[in-house]
Amino acid sequence: MFNKVLITSLFYILLSTVISFGQNGEANNWFFGGDYDPSTDSAAGLNFNGVVSASILSPMKAPEGSASISDQCGNLLFYTNGRTIWNKSHEIMENGDSIWGHLSGVQNSIIVPISNQRYYVFTADGSSNPDKWEGDSAFAYSLVDMKFNGGLGEVIIKNQVLFKRPNESIAAVHHSNGKDVWVASININDGNKLYAYLVQDDSISNPVISDISTQIHSLGHLKFSPNGQWLTYSKWSELFKFDNTTGQASFFANLGVAGYTLGGSTSFSPNSKVLYYAESFGFGTARSIIQYDLSFEDSLTIVQSKDTIYTIGGGRRFTDMQLAIDGRLYLCDGGPSANSDSIGYIEFPNILGPACNVVPEAIDLNGRVHNTRLPDFIESYFDDQNTFMPQSAHFEINDSVVCIEEMIHIDNRTIGIWDSIILYLGDGSAFFDTTSLDHTYGSLGEFQIKIIAYGSCFNDTFQKVINVLPVSEFSFVDSTICQGDSLTLDIAALNPQNQLWSNGSTSISITVQDSGLYYVDAIDSNGCAISDSTIVSLIDIPLTFDLGENQELCDGDSVILNINAQGAESYSWSHDSAFDQILWVSKAGVYVAEANNSCGSSSDSIALDFIDCNSIFIPNGFSISRSSYFSPITNGEYNFQIYNRFGELIYSGNQDDKGWDGTYLSEHVETDVYVYRVLKSENKLPLTGNFLVIN
Repeated sequence: MFNKVLITSLFYILLSTVISFGQNGEANNWFFGGDYDPSTDSAAGLNFNGVVSASILSPMKAPEGSASISDQCGNLLFYTNGRTIWNKSHEIMENGDSIWGHLSGVQNSIIVPISNQRYYVFTADGSSNPDKWEGDSAFAYSLVDMKFNGGLGEVIIKNQVLFKRPNESIAAVHHSNGKDVWVASININDGNKLYAYLVQDDSISNPVISDISTQIHSLGHLKFSPNGQWLTYSKWSELFKFDNTTGQASFFANLGVAGYTLGGSTSFSPNSKVLYYAESFGFGTARSIIQYDLSFEDSLTIVQSKDTIYTIGGGRRFTDMQLAIDGRLYLCDGGPSANSDSIGYIEFPNILGPACNVVPEAIDLNGRVHNTRLPDFIESYFDDQNTFMPQSAHFEINDSVVCIEEMIHIDNRTIGIWDSIILYLGDGSAFFDTTSLDHTYGSLGEFQIKIIAYGSCFNDTFQKVINVLPVSEFSFVDSTICQGDSLTLDIAALNPQNQLWSNGSTSISITVQDSGLYYVDAIDSNGCAISDSTIVSLIDIPLTFDLGENQELCDGDSVILNINAQGAESYSWSHDSAFDQILWVSKAGVYVAEANNSCGSSSDSIALDFIDCNSIFIPNGFSISRSSYFSPITNGEYNFQIYNRFGELIYSGNQDDKGWDGTYLSEHVETDVYVYRVLKSENKLPLTGNFLVIN
């Protein structure tokens, strides 16, 4: 055990020069103590900006509890003894009197920064003080706004009651999100239950109530561990588990420390793995500092790890413990009257055993006295594991590996008050003071996303690398299939991780036989989402078509032949090597047409004959009993006339008539020779002749 402790001690000493306990300076100025003589300015002060100094002088008197707050650069803002608030000029702040904390309260005040240079000051009155809030004491808050009075601040809201009759104890620690703060006290009127309030920006939540002990009442010392996982109460040396996400506390162990008499205190190490307790019995006897090893999981082993590491004599006693930003645990080690002009510290509080190095009376308070208490702060200020970053640049992205053109979401989770915040996305784009944004990368590779927060006393940088991957390329083409055939749609070449087709199939490929729209959604081998669709058309052999009846045409005329076959994709003709749907024909012949598509073909033919349409043929005889009509055989327009031997016109007609039926005046003519006359528009002279009519 000795070697282990020694090695650990040496290792810690080597690291102590480089360990950082946070960049925030909120706890860099302390004001506490002071005697009861109203004619003296006796409150003590410590400054932790660099070498610890006790040169600060203050008019405050704080017989017990006090609190102070600085800005993030460590510049003093204001401080309080629970009844009065002083500004950085050590003058009473505007409206800063008559605050409802009790001067003799063990932990009568604590200060919580919120937004826009405003601060909550929580106060606890004495548990039986009769002059507050309708005859009872109160746990209350006031609001300080530092923008007023040229930066000296003003109390703009005062003494707002949260509950009646607290037990003089207040403790605070950050929520697990590193931004919000839990503030806790004990409500005696509600059966000594722990009331934990969550401070979120400008709001204070309803309390989370925990039934932790029926013994707890006034005079106890309430303390959170810096990581927010533990809570202890010195009155009965009780240890509790605390959930800094929900605000719920639960009893864990009774540490078995001897009884409390006007002294005693408790605190944790910066790494939250060691618990310290100041044991006290009475004014005239020795007082001790006890350690517990919290690295064990069960309560019995923790209780049994109790180790007295230091005892002080000479009637002195340890009345308070408080972590500081330098990593030390500071001690009030006063005499019988409690007043002392120096304070001690534990140099390496993370170390178990005497190697932690208790140094009493280590720092002279420059003629001032500490009385019994040190100032209270939000305990997570002193966490050396960076569990909380009260002042830090930070962002969160939904995924650090994305596909090209895939949208990512970036949330700016930077904590604290900064002059400006710039988010660089690694592709040449930058955004100022944005809270969240969506972004896509149009090229492949690794991009370093970086956020820089610029403050008046320091800057902070946080960065992550995002990897942009390619998306597998593929594309279906619209397809046609013949009736009765099938088509296979396949994405095997993509080596997908999973896929879903529009017909519900999860296979690498699907086979389709029907027309329609088909699509697939898949994840490729890079984890990128891909999708595509295709239209499948179902076709058949082209429908049969008809070029029409065979035709006789006049010489010099022409005709248009049309392959009107539905479903055809290409055409061909037997003449002229033509491949169009329409053919212009002016020559005699048999024309064969064919319509084609990928599924087959259909065909038809037509015979065309061209004749001399100017020739006229007149039969030389007409039998009325055998023939119906008598007319010239010719093409084109004509006028046809018949005369009897007496020169009488017995018939006149044209190409639109059926011809002469062998009658005149509704009676059949007699057998005889008759004269015809044919006049065509193309001819200058009519064609005449005679023919024999036989009954």
